[in-house]
Amino acid sequence: MLIGYGLLYANGFATELLGYCVSFCVALGNEVQVLSRRAALARSVDGEELFRLNAMIVAGGQTGQIIGAAASGMLLATVGASATIALTSSTFFVSAILSIFVARRLAAGDPRSTTPHPRGRYLDDLCAGIRHIVERPQIAFFYGLILANMTVIYGMNAMLAPFVREELLLGPAAFGQIDAGYALGAIVCAVSIVRLSNHFGRRAILVSGLALAAASLFTFSQGQSFALAFVVYVCLGASFQTIVISLSAAQSATDKAFQGRVSATFNALNGLVGLAVYAIVALVAGHNLYRALYLAQAACMLILIPVVLSASRRQRLAALLNPG
Repeated sequence: MLIGYGLLYANGFATELLGYCVSFCVALGNEVQVLSRRAALARSVDGEELFRLNAMIVAGGQTGQIIGAAASGMLLATVGASATIALTSSTFFVSAILSIFVARRLAAGDPRSTTPHPRGRYLDDLCAGIRHIVERPQIAFFYGLILANMTVIYGMNAMLAPFVREELLLGPAAFGQIDAGYALGAIVCAVSIVRLSNHFGRRAILVSGLALAAASLFTFSQGQSFALAFVVYVCLGASFQTIVISLSAAQSATDKAFQGRVSATFNALNGLVGLAVYAIVALVAGHNLYRALYLAQAACMLILIPVVLSASRRQRLAALLNPG
């Protein structure tokens, strides 16, 4: 898709509608590989190793975003958009080749991967995944935490650009730097979250992440300067990586045979919530309500703290937060 779009762009045939279609297809492919990778890893490893791998994936992904954003900016300035798209497509090609080797290695130890799946049973698979979630409510609890975090992240992503432009009165460069601050905080936290969790406990780190997110969102809603916005976004990037704890606990609570179906069910819900959040932000655009929305997000994060503290006292949830 990217190679074709690059050729059309270079010859002056790329339209706005075509650009949206390409973005959709790229996002679709990304979601497929994320779900497949999560299901494959959860079926192949568990416990502390799964937690460590999830943290490493977050660190690698955020590092790639920073390098990719910086590299694409330099490439656009030096060689142009068409060459940048061509080089970007090559990274997907390399990723596909590497994924083949990873998939083969994971499949070697999983006999279910060689079992043909009956056609036309997708609805049955979805219903089976929902029944599995109902039978194990702790799965819904941890994926619910992920959903709450992702809802706030969707809102942050949608509001950052207009907030920087209309409230902080800064330009595109400031927006990019503030957004990079999020990735910086995410990398630092992802690299250290396993050790911090082993030392202080996963529940303590999870609650601390919620508290840091609430404090950061409140501060951001009141901020007036670039420096404060950058520091706050670094803190936000660190705080939301506690999703790794919730994801690892949810995967541990899910039977290996249902990893893909359960993850896909909640991923679809995340997508619907994301659309709703973007629609809300679009409706309030131009009404100067961004600070109020950031404040509301801070309140949501704060409300989750007593919920997590109370629920984590239950035996099943406590065992998932403190394995072994």
